[in-house]
Order: sequence, then C-alpha cells, then structure tokens
Amino acid sequence: MASSARTVAERRGWPTLTRDEIDGSAREIRELAEADGACDSCPGYGRCPLPVRGLVPTGRLIGGIIQVSYGPCEEAVRAGQAAREHDCLKGADLPDGTEHMTLDSYHPGPGTAAAFRFACKFCEQDEPRRGVVFAGSTGCGKTHLAVAILRHWVGRGRRGLFRSVPNLMEILRIAQFADDEERLWETLEILRLRPVLVLDDLGTEKVTDSRLERLFQIVNDRELAGQPLIVTCNYRRPAALAERLGGLAGERIVSRLRGICEWVEMDGPDGRVDRWWER
Repeated sequence: MASSARTVAERRGWPTLTRDEIDGSAREIRELAEADGACDSCPGYGRCPLPVRGLVPTGRLIGGIIQVSYGPCEEAVRAGQAAREHDCLKGADLPDGTEHMTLDSYHPGPGTAAAFRFACKFCEQDEPRRGVVFAGSTGCGKTHLAVAILRHWVGRGRRGLFRSVPNLMEILRIAQFADDEERLWETLEILRLRPVLVLDDLGTEKVTDSRLERLFQIVNDRELAGQPLIVTCNYRRPAALAERLGGLAGERIVSRLRGICEWVEMDGPDGRVDRWWER
C-alpha cells in the first residue's frame, strides 16, 4: 500500500502522505492506483477494463483526506462525440449519393463564388439565426452547398434534417389523407424544431392549396422558432418563385423566406453534364 500511495501521490503532485493519511484513504488510494494502471495501458474505449467503461476517478487531497470524483476520460469523450456525430448524421436523413458533397469538394465558379462564401460563413457560426435561399439554374451546385452545410453542422454533433420538398409534401399528404393526426403533428414538430432544416427543390412540387398551406406553416413556424432554414430553388428572382407557387399564398411564403434568409443567386453551367473544373 505504501508503494501504491507514493506512486499515486507523485503522479498528482501531492506532498508526502503520512501513515495516518494512507490508512485513512486506503480505499481511495487503491482505486486511483488501479485506474492509473488500467489507463497507462489503455486498450481503447471499447475494451476499457474499468468498472464503468471510460469513467475514471480523480483524486483531491483536502485536509489530509483523499476525496475521489469521477468523470469521462479522453477516450470516452472522443467515443461519445463520434457516437453523437453518427446519430446526428443518420438522423439528418441525407439522401444516398451525397456523401461527396462537402465544402472541400465544391468547385466555385464566377457565378457561384458568393454562394460558396456564404456557406463557409454560415458554417463558422455557433448559433446561426439567419438562413439562406440558394436560387439558380439546374446543376450549378445549390444542393451541394445545402448538403455541405448540413453535413458540417451534424459533424459537430448538432441536429439537422434534409427534406426534398416534393417528397415532404407527399409524406404530409399521406398522413393527412390517412387521418393520422399524430403522425402529421410529429412531422411538423420535427420540421419546426430541428436546429437546421434543408428544404431542397422548392418550386418543383405540384402546387395545390393544401400544399401551399403546409409550406407556409413550415416556413412560418421556423420564423417564429428562430431556427435557420436552408432552401434551394431554380428561380433566381423571388418574384418568379412567388409566381410559380401562385397567388397570395406564394407571395406570403416568399416574403417570409426573404425575411429569415439571405437570397443568394447562383449561375453557372450544369455541373452534372459539363464538369468544367476538370478541363
């Protein structure tokens, strides 16, 4: 015990322990010594031999008595962060085929540089309050930037969600047609409360009065909740999108989008067809 006590004391910068102090804290010294031995030859979080995996004791010498508290080790913290990132990425429901869509893999051109700068600036914020509408021609990288922002966000262990507007409208229609109020309410609550929400391809959905009502509700709820919204659409001018959506409802939706989002126009060749950056 004396040898263990000396080792424990030396590692923690304590003065020499007296025999009475060693006897009075025998259990604590033994626990600290066992944890030191396990951590010195750490086999990784998954094979941690401690009684509670990743939870290490920390000792403080107060008035000649060793007091022990517990906290996660660095391996446990890293494992927890990785698990949170995995859960957030899975929960974001990013579509297949978007794994390559990151800020690093984006190729900004003359007509998309401003959008790329905004995406980078957005990702630097801890609590973004204002969203963005990426508005431009087909294939210029709108979805790429929206996915890149969301992927960056969930990579920090934060919650987010990707939804294609046409698919989302169909999900809501089915729930409403089935008279499933609980499912409808749960879906709308998720859309309202996720810290970052991506609505992709706004304006390509079939327009009906009920769908416009739901779209307005989603955008309005995001505004009231103070949560950022990321939107992509093929209509560079707000008036053109409002006209596509139709009537007063379309104007109200676009008005709220302009109030809570930066409207960033994008222009360039269709990158799916013309991979200009490879020339």
